[in-house]
Amino acid sequence: MALTPEIEAQILRYHHAERWPIGTIAAQLQVHRDSVARVLAQAGLPRLGAVRRPGAMDP
Repeated sequence: MALTPEIEAQILRYHHAERWPIGTIAAQLQVHRDSVARVLAQAGLPRLGAVRRPGAMDP
């Protein structure tokens, strides 16, 4: 199922204006998080990888 232009606009607004993370946007709009990531990537935003946090085993 393709996303409507209205849903894509909401994704961009939530990301830019509200600063919501991908998972929150996906839950709010009831779409898959990969769909949200695709819309953001098509808008020119870089794909985010996993955040590496320092742990007890780091030197």
